[in-house]
Amino acid sequence: MTAPDQPSSAFGRLGQWSLGLPAALIPLVAILVYLPSLRFGFVGWDDTRYITESPLMTQPGGLARIWTTGEADQYYPLTYTMFWIEYAGWRDRPVGYHAVNIVLHSVNSLVLLVLLRRLGLSRWTACAATLLFVVHPVQVMSVAWIAERKNLLSCLFTLGALYAWTRFRQGASDTQRGFATGASPRPGRAAWYAASLIAFTAALLSKTASLTLPVALVALDRCAWRVPWRTSLRAVALFLVPAMGAALVTVVFEREFISPLPGIGTRALGAAAAVWFYVFQLLAPIRLLPIYPQWNLSASLVAWWLPALALALTGVAGWHWRRHLSGVIGCGLVHFLVFLFPVLGLISYGNLALTFVSDHYLYLPSIGLFIIIAHLLHRVYVVAPRKRVWLTGVGSAILLGASAVTLAYMPVFKDAQTMWGRVVEGNPACPAAHGGLGRVDEHRGNWSQALEHYRRAAELAPYVEALIDVARALRHLGRLDEAEQVLLRARVSYPQSPDLLAESARVAQRARRFEEAEAWFGQALALDQNHATLHLEMGAFYLGLSRRPEAERHFRVGVGLQPGNAKAYLGLATSLRGQQRFLEAVETLRTGLRAVPQDIAMLNFLARVLATATDDAARNGAQAVALAQEADRLTHSDNYEVLDTLAAAYAEAGRWAEAAATVAQAIERAEAAGDQAFANALRQREAGYRNHEPLRETATTVYRSPGPAAVP
Repeated sequence: MTAPDQPSSAFGRLGQWSLGLPAALIPLVAILVYLPSLRFGFVGWDDTRYITESPLMTQPGGLARIWTTGEADQYYPLTYTMFWIEYAGWRDRPVGYHAVNIVLHSVNSLVLLVLLRRLGLSRWTACAATLLFVVHPVQVMSVAWIAERKNLLSCLFTLGALYAWTRFRQGASDTQRGFATGASPRPGRAAWYAASLIAFTAALLSKTASLTLPVALVALDRCAWRVPWRTSLRAVALFLVPAMGAALVTVVFEREFISPLPGIGTRALGAAAAVWFYVFQLLAPIRLLPIYPQWNLSASLVAWWLPALALALTGVAGWHWRRHLSGVIGCGLVHFLVFLFPVLGLISYGNLALTFVSDHYLYLPSIGLFIIIAHLLHRVYVVAPRKRVWLTGVGSAILLGASAVTLAYMPVFKDAQTMWGRVVEGNPACPAAHGGLGRVDEHRGNWSQALEHYRRAAELAPYVEALIDVARALRHLGRLDEAEQVLLRARVSYPQSPDLLAESARVAQRARRFEEAEAWFGQALALDQNHATLHLEMGAFYLGLSRRPEAERHFRVGVGLQPGNAKAYLGLATSLRGQQRFLEAVETLRTGLRAVPQDIAMLNFLARVLATATDDAARNGAQAVALAQEADRLTHSDNYEVLDTLAAAYAEAGRWAEAAATVAQAIERAEAAGDQAFANALRQREAGYRNHEPLRETATTVYRSPGPAAVP
């Protein structure tokens, strides 16, 4: 990690270091700098997939599945557990997740400051390095992007492991006092070794990129305490067990995301270029992007050999002058390179398909270079007293300039539009950015613009997901012939894609070729029997054809596969109601509400069945009123479908005046929304309520769901 400014004996001076005011001010600076990110939302790049769209967060049993299954994209169970806990508190409200990111960044700064002072660095050097860590613009991606919680959490545990290791080694200036020799350790030293190992394991369970910590510990041993190589290697041997386990798990999880990559030799050239790229990013962060342009690596081009040659010459020079270099510089360089190594491209991982470099990879490694910069400035400060005022001004300017760039760059991560727009501006050939902008336009209902982005994404990278996006946009625009042509070509390249076959089914369904649509859905499910979304779509498809028993079968499978999915319960209850099995529909909705409490659509549907069913045994006016009132409370009395149900519930309970008043309110809301047809239907019900006539709906009456969990 690093070494003291003074001789190694300084490590033994326990209790002689203090943090003073900086210990309180630096974490506060971290909070103040990133406070604007509390106004940011989700950007739709991994963050929604990790949280709001993940069944691990939304379904029962998610916590156990986080630890025991491979459902998540990566095996980072501590990170996902933290998201799981937070999801119970603030659901889809991003402010809470952003607040936790800010707090973690602040805590990391405090732990780093304590660690550097424990290692014997001067207060000035420790504070300067920590402030650079706090305000540098390359950290924005890790702090302002919710998905990088894994980075923040892993860094916290890695710094904790390094701190515990310093406590384990503190005072061991010779091998006879080292824990690894087998001699009886001093009280508490074995506990610090165990604490370091546990913290390292926690870091790996947060994000596996910290698996090179054992190498950093050996470097720390050599530079700080001059521990012999053999002794140090024996001490870190136990750390290799979780490191190798994490490496194996990463290979298994990343395998499906890895695209064809250049050979290892070519990737080595890219790794050397990446090192220099990161150095320049830290020294001059002037063109920051969430996704940098993909490099076209080629061993036949001399230009790609130059970074490798420069790196080799730097390494030779450093080795030659190693005895003249400060231990701080040596350990800083080792820290930078060791923690950067897993993400240099030598080891295959999914993000290499997009870019070989990314700012968020620097969150932990950057500490090494920040220490070197602060150490060199402090050396000049010590040896040149006359330049102290000038040097203080330079240091202040660096910190203020870094803070200004950080504050200017941070709004890029405000939402999907700003983030993907920034990527396209600086990296127009990025397919992920065009796909992201397409989804933004899709959510806004601007299908024409979405199609343009999806087409561009498919041109740049004709993966199956991009082709499906193009076909979906064409389907929504009613250009079915073009959509079918896109799907026909895509099926040649991806014949085993369930999602592609499902989109073929949707296009056929839109063209009212129902037998063909049914066949495509069937082929998709044959490839993936446990595709819950497909079962729900097939259920909705059969409901549309009034084939309720078949719809029931698929919705039951959907409930089994996703017991926390409100759509599955709504679809199953609709199927049962359509078969006049009202009591079973009621029980299904009650079960659904136990799995997904306070779901507006299910509350409203259950209240409606209890209030309007033609089966006397299924009706219960008092319960219908209670459920409808809860749905009305959750919608702030502003949803006319819910008000319609509440009026029907009042009528079933014999509360006729309240029924008439509530349906009148529903009429007003429907007319304000421009739904005149529904308002006219409500007027007929109002007349019935005034004549003390309850509402009765047959099994085939179409149910209008007020919530986002409507049947697909």
